[in-house]
Amino acid sequence: MLFKILTASAISIFVFIITIVGFQTPAGMLVKYCISSVPFGDKAIHFGLMVMLSYLLYNAMNQRRLNILGHELLFSSLLLAICITLEECSQLFIPSRNFEIMDMVCNYAGIYLGSLLARLLTLKHLSDADHFRREALSVQTIRHSAGPMLHESGHGRHTTRRLVRHHGRR
Repeated sequence: MLFKILTASAISIFVFIITIVGFQTPAGMLVKYCISSVPFGDKAIHFGLMVMLSYLLYNAMNQRRLNILGHELLFSSLLLAICITLEECSQLFIPSRNFEIMDMVCNYAGIYLGSLLARLLTLKHLSDADHFRREALSVQTIRHSAGPMLHESGHGRHTTRRLVRHHGRR
């Protein structure tokens, strides 16, 4: 649920920035000036935003995958790549905006890195959980295969314990 809220917030901010810059509002012109005053600021914004959006979408969509022509693709990355490609290509038709191939390269690199980061963190989380699960199973195995064990019978205060020899019986 948290990733869905964060993803919706990030997409809203992204659409808001595109809108104020695209319609050349005073706030949009200020944002555009601030970004252009930093060397490669535009490319860094494209890259960083795509890393964030890709990571959040991957988790918000529960790591869904698509099998297309025998290739397994992440649904979130494919969806984001399509949306970003359409958004960048739309700049060809808006006089106040300009289409740049390097923006597309930064977008795709950000999508790739964000989804890779999300998959690696998910694998690390799963491997830690598997490690703890394996450790818990080994403790249970040791407990069951150990020599003499105590067997408890009864309920409440009158529990009796007796030594059980390891013959497979209790």
